[in-house]
Amino acid sequence: MSSELRCSAKSSGTNFSRIIDSYRTVAFIFLLALVMGLNASCGMSVPAANASTGPNQGSPLTPISSIAIFPPGTTLAAGDTLQFTASVNDASSTAVTWSASAGSVSAGGFFTAPSVATEEQALVTVSSSVDPSKTAVAKVSIIPPVSIPPLLNNENRFCAAGNVPQYPSKMDGPAHLPTSCYYTGLDGTPSPGKTWAGKDPNALYAQAQCGDVILLTAGQSITENPNFPHKNCDDGHYITIRTSTPDAQLPAEGTRISPCFFGTASLPGRPTFPNCPPGGSQNLGFKIVPTLAGTPVFGDHLRFIGIEFAKPAGKIWYGLGLTASDHIIFDRVWIHGNPLEETSRGVRLDDARYVAVINSYLNEFHCNSGPVGSCTDAHAIAGGSNQQTGVYHGTFKIYGNFLEGSGESILFGGAPSVDTSCDIDIEGNFFFLPLTWDPADPTYDGGVNGHPYIVKNHFELKNACRVLFRGNRLMNVWAGFSQTGASIVIGPASQHGSCPLTCQVHDVTLAYNYVSNAVQALQIENGGNGDGWYGYEGKNYSVHDLIADGLDFPTVYKPGDGPFKVGIDTGPTAPPSDIVANVDINHITLVEQAATVAGFLSMMGPTPAAEAGIVWKNSVLPAGKYAVFSSGGSGNCANVAVSPKDKFDACWSSPYIFSHNLILGGDAIHYDVWPAGNITYATSQAATYVNFNGGSLGDYHLASNSPGKGAADDGTDIGANVDAVMREIAGIR
Repeated sequence: MSSELRCSAKSSGTNFSRIIDSYRTVAFIFLLALVMGLNASCGMSVPAANASTGPNQGSPLTPISSIAIFPPGTTLAAGDTLQFTASVNDASSTAVTWSASAGSVSAGGFFTAPSVATEEQALVTVSSSVDPSKTAVAKVSIIPPVSIPPLLNNENRFCAAGNVPQYPSKMDGPAHLPTSCYYTGLDGTPSPGKTWAGKDPNALYAQAQCGDVILLTAGQSITENPNFPHKNCDDGHYITIRTSTPDAQLPAEGTRISPCFFGTASLPGRPTFPNCPPGGSQNLGFKIVPTLAGTPVFGDHLRFIGIEFAKPAGKIWYGLGLTASDHIIFDRVWIHGNPLEETSRGVRLDDARYVAVINSYLNEFHCNSGPVGSCTDAHAIAGGSNQQTGVYHGTFKIYGNFLEGSGESILFGGAPSVDTSCDIDIEGNFFFLPLTWDPADPTYDGGVNGHPYIVKNHFELKNACRVLFRGNRLMNVWAGFSQTGASIVIGPASQHGSCPLTCQVHDVTLAYNYVSNAVQALQIENGGNGDGWYGYEGKNYSVHDLIADGLDFPTVYKPGDGPFKVGIDTGPTAPPSDIVANVDINHITLVEQAATVAGFLSMMGPTPAAEAGIVWKNSVLPAGKYAVFSSGGSGNCANVAVSPKDKFDACWSSPYIFSHNLILGGDAIHYDVWPAGNITYATSQAATYVNFNGGSLGDYHLASNSPGKGAADDGTDIGANVDAVMREIAGIR
């Protein structure tokens, strides 16, 4: 263990804060050397090769060719803070000075946005102390603070009537937020026309006009493919197709419906339904059973309420396709497959625009493994594989649902596509896989003739842009079927080389989510497929306030397939456009449940270091045996490096930030050299939190004696904002 790390582990209180403040920019080497000199009693030292060479040290200064600032531009709300970094090229002195046209910036580049009444711009400037003519400037747009209402029963907090976006800013870190939205309040989808009643939805729809209501007799069912072709309606004249049950007997608007409203009191292995009709299960909906032959048709401006869409018995079902559909809302519906039978999709969003699935229950989507299977990937909701050219695809809302898909509950991409689906808002959902599907769990139901369903991830993006994934609860996922048991996977993929210039993933925000019971929490992967094909680009990811606990939970299937809890990987032969860039990981808490921990990060990338704009800070991370490890493969930048700092230097282009992290056991790993400004704390997870609770559903506020208290670069506790995460997921069960 280096003397530098021992000093970090021992420091606390005011002394630790001084050290952290002094490390805020690794480029400010002169100040770093001064601080280390003042702390020589702690055994801290600076290698001679990194020492600042001043004019009094007998060697001339090398002329400075350029200076760069990161990030070069961003948007902040009034009062928000951001750490800027500088990179000085070809100079023997890297000392810099900072200034700001508005707000304030510290000597280490820590910027605080000013108070504003309307949007204004501030300029943050960094100058070489040796040659002040060499400068770099970042443009910062400052917007007034936005009051955000709580998530529960508020599916339109970021979207006003008329589909007007109300996001708190244009960006979240390096990621652009959606630029369009879909308002789904009943007051925004009026049906002021005639009411039709009966038992045959297709026949009634053929007679209906824009703005009409179709009441389907509660408790009845029909077997036919939905046939609701375009009528070219408008936003003031939706056709509402619903159960005849009065609103007062259904869950209120903004509240998830459960199968007990369709006559099913419970489902094996699933959580108890949070709300049911008074007196227990009743069949208050109308059931549509599509046929295996033919294709469902959904046109435009349709809202479904209290409808059950059920898989027909028999062979594989491909779900509800929405090709060319426009302005469709599935509100409080039940869409499901059948036990032991294959259903590859629930709702298919390919070639669609303005679609919402809200407050609904989607379950039993699975593919069978082994010789009894005919598919390999099943999803509750899928999209991003578009074939229509010259048409916008996107503006999707997925809110407040129970989602159960064995491959992924939500997947965008994975097949040929002419473009990318964008502006996707996914909030307040419960991603869940029953442990009765887990071959290692005592409740395992045996699958289909002993063959389990193919399980991969909860949520994956292979072709999507401007995605907000916020306030979701994700529970139970395992490895063993071509994947490593990651809950969340983001990264472009050109399946079989089908879309090398169109499939891309960019501008993705993951905020205030809670993962429980997984092998891995997150994979960020710009990898080529087996044929060497890459997607077009994968960049601009903001990940913050994530809690992931129950990692490697006791009955997880094949935990060894994903020993490191986060992956940041670029294929060594990736084209320049598809190298991971602009990833900001901030305030996350990883909680390992297994007794033996391998580490928290696996890495891969090309050489020389090419992954740009990487920021990882203010997080609680279990180091385990290795902490940071190579993902393997020839030409991988991380293969030739030894310590964590070596790997970061080899894979992440300068300037990168890895600081203000609480690394549990980080001073006990092999080759324990870390970037300056982290706490490598020799303690157990149990001693870190208010209530570790064995690593499952604990209270992950930091214990009062933790050195991470108040030690984040924004003055808060290191780790996820536990209170904010719990507010976001309140009531999701």
